[in-house]
Amino acid sequence: MNPHPLKTQPRPLTCLAAIKRPLFGMTLALASALAPAAPSSYWKLELLHSFDDGPGGRSPNGGLVESPAGVFWGTTAYGGADDGNGTVFKFTVGSGLQVMHTFHEENTLGARPAAGLLAVDSGSMFYGTTAEGGDEDMGTVFRISSQGQFAMMHAMTGLDGHAPNAPLTLGADGQFYGSNLFGGASGLGTLFRMNSSGAFSVLHAFKPMRQGNDGANPQSRLVQHRNGFLYGSTLGGAFSNGSLYKIHPSGAFTVLHSFQGLLNANGCEPRTGLTVGSDGDLVGTNTWCGSLNDGTLFTLTPEGSVSLMHTFDALPQGSQPDGELIQRADGRFYGSASGGADGCGSLFSQGVGPRGSFKRLAVFPADRSKGCRPVGALTNAADGALYGITEIGGAFDKGALFRLRKVNNLPAE
Repeated sequence: MNPHPLKTQPRPLTCLAAIKRPLFGMTLALASALAPAAPSSYWKLELLHSFDDGPGGRSPNGGLVESPAGVFWGTTAYGGADDGNGTVFKFTVGSGLQVMHTFHEENTLGARPAAGLLAVDSGSMFYGTTAEGGDEDMGTVFRISSQGQFAMMHAMTGLDGHAPNAPLTLGADGQFYGSNLFGGASGLGTLFRMNSSGAFSVLHAFKPMRQGNDGANPQSRLVQHRNGFLYGSTLGGAFSNGSLYKIHPSGAFTVLHSFQGLLNANGCEPRTGLTVGSDGDLVGTNTWCGSLNDGTLFTLTPEGSVSLMHTFDALPQGSQPDGELIQRADGRFYGSASGGADGCGSLFSQGVGPRGSFKRLAVFPADRSKGCRPVGALTNAADGALYGITEIGGAFDKGALFRLRKVNNLPAE
């Protein structure tokens, strides 16, 4: 070792380069150590089908239902053969889309199905609604077999409701429950019950504010809690920003919460149904408001206490979450946001509890190539993937079917 380092002569360039090489290697090793490890799996978004406004229709709505495994059923709100007014279809990966029923121009059996289907009897029969059509052109309830046999069960009259925009729910008593956006004695919507033979009755008609606060204009599916009550939401309410309610099959009705809009961080405009979580609480989405006005996720106890779960930030996360949530075996809730991110929406998951984390799983690209504006609930399929629909986008910008699945050692798209 040199006892006088300050007097050391300059080293030759080759020596300096020799020193720099290990330093450079150390820098790379440090950077590699600090960089996050590549995940072993990614969520991959895949386009499965593009609607083209041909016989298959356009503008699918309300999500998909899988029955049996690998066969997905859904509806389109517009189009179909011979100037149709919407379709019922089934789709199988590898085999494509098959139209099972077309709502025709005369409307007598229904038109514009704006909601997804309900599968019963192990998928041998499906029940649904149309927002228009029927004798009074106010909407219908229908059923269709897995072989395509179609029957209208009830045509709305206006007094019993108008524009059923939500999927049906099969209650523990074997009855079907649903909602009408409009109609009833005050024109503010109704909740109804129907049996498998088509016998129909109004369970609740929403009243104007002067007659008491019970909300107005229900657009969401009812969900039955283990306590026997059916829970749902309306677009109106005490502050005209939406409300949550419960109703017993006997007809006893209670408003649980009214959203205050921009004055409250919990959000406003709950357009979709609630989901009963494994812990007994319910979770839901608000399309607007919250601290950033991009929508929220919230929890509701069966007794009516509402808590904020997540506030959306449009650019990184998406905005306007107006698809119903589902809970998977991992305990997390999965859903979609129809706006924000790249402009066409996103798919996400949310953990439960006060420390539950939000994760953006996929973004629909701005060029609409994989679909745009996801609507309806995601379907937790038998193959472990999530399936869903978008209202527009795809190859013809008329809507799309997509799949979100985990794949190993591939970069996220």
